[in-house]
Amino acid sequence: ALWASRAAVLGASFGSHASPDEPLWVRVAHGAHLLAASLWIGGLMSLHRHAFEDPQRSLAMLQRFSRVALPLMFVVLAAGVALAWRFIDPLYASLVATPYGIALLVKLGCLAGILAIAARLRWRSLPALTALPKPALEEKDLRALRLEFRLALLLLSAAAWLGSSIPGNHADIPQWPWPFRFS
Repeated sequence: ALWASRAAVLGASFGSHASPDEPLWVRVAHGAHLLAASLWIGGLMSLHRHAFEDPQRSLAMLQRFSRVALPLMFVVLAAGVALAWRFIDPLYASLVATPYGIALLVKLGCLAGILAIAARLRWRSLPALTALPKPALEEKDLRALRLEFRLALLLLSAAAWLGSSIPGNHADIPQWPWPFRFS
């Protein structure tokens, strides 16, 4: 079942809005982005579900998830940057003038919040908690996990919006929607 789900995720990258005219590297980057993101969100969902049941056990889960999440996030970021560059360049104005660009900015904002929370948990909370005689997640860490999960759900919504939008470099911007100009 796990291999079937991975194959489905990778297959989705070859059937996305980018596939017909884009080079192979775009489809591979899209597949890597989807696969790493789905593994990351699946781990985060599991961690969130169990964190509130047993704070001692969830500390060990957080340590394991943290070790796996970091390389997954590097893949997500590298592939995401390559894809964003491909679908925005050379129309950088489309970042603020098209639904695709706005969805991308929302997604990046959510990701920035998620990474800030994850960094605090990994490099501040985990070392402090493991030094305690009876280590367990504290209430502030549980609140941070809850916020990270909510941001991840918002990020998934922005990703769905992004996936159903016309890429910025293919969109027409017949009329500038804002009262200011970049030039």
